[in-house]
Amino acid sequence: MEQDYLFKLLILGDHYTGKSSILHRYIDNTRLTNSTPTIGIDFKIGYFKDTSNRNIKLHFWDTGGHPEYEHIISGYYKSTAAAIIVFDVTRAETFKSIDYYLNQLSSLGDTNIRQPILLIGNKTDLTRSRVISSHEALTYAKENNLFYFETCALIDENIDEKFKDFLNHISQHYIDNNISHQGIRTYYKTISVEPSREKMDCCIPS
Repeated sequence: MEQDYLFKLLILGDHYTGKSSILHRYIDNTRLTNSTPTIGIDFKIGYFKDTSNRNIKLHFWDTGGHPEYEHIISGYYKSTAAAIIVFDVTRAETFKSIDYYLNQLSSLGDTNIRQPILLIGNKTDLTRSRVISSHEALTYAKENNLFYFETCALIDENIDEKFKDFLNHISQHYIDNNISHQGIRTYYKTISVEPSREKMDCCIPS
């Protein structure tokens, strides 16, 4: 199957914020059961057709949020077309960590181009435990030029629709504006058997 483009996306956030659950919900449209913290970094593939009818293959790199994995993750910031940062609305420290991830994206990336960044506030079902309000998060997102939405990965709240909005923005940002970036590959051919990680030179850190 021919794909018009391939996008590399990096999923960031502290541990236990629900990064893997959100990604699993978007790609497989099912609830992730028996979820365990990601060790180091995980890889998933998705497909998307944008509003201009372009077929796009998505390479998602899902990072472990524990500090001990920082040395593993640091190389994956390079050649990232877009990033998704997840925080837990019931844990203030995960919201404070957003600054750290934005700084990492800026300092460890290999381009001066500011990539599109999506901020997600997760676990909105825990209303009594919430400490970060919608207003506070949205204000922060606007001040830092981030896309923002809230969700609960357990009940699939807004995830598919909002992901599509963000992915369309990525297409418009790079393709429609004719911006070249290492995280965007053109005319990508998908074969029946996925290549090994060693052969996916578009995605491994350099």
